[in-house]
Amino acid sequence: MKSSDHATASLGKGITTFRIGSTELKRWMHQNRAEYTGDIIVGCLLDNFVLECKRGFAAVYEHYLNEWTSDYLIEFEAGDAETVWKRWDEFCARCENQT
Repeated sequence: MKSSDHATASLGKGITTFRIGSTELKRWMHQNRAEYTGDIIVGCLLDNFVLECKRGFAAVYEHYLNEWTSDYLIEFEAGDAETVWKRWDEFCARCENQT
């Protein structure tokens, strides 16, 4: 999948979402100087985690495609990224309720 194929949407003020494959994720992380925060939840095929980037934070979620394949759904917000963190906390709570 080429980066021009990624759908980009806005979840609200200042949040950008897009889907990306694992190879493109590595490139995106390098371009945005992203580092892992240590917040992680093990997924089915791929893990879910939060990144600190040069301009904000990104929550990276596994996006299930089929039983053999997943890609990532990224929610990025500049600055303190309060909405990204709020949505991440809600995701964590839903995961805890499933176990």
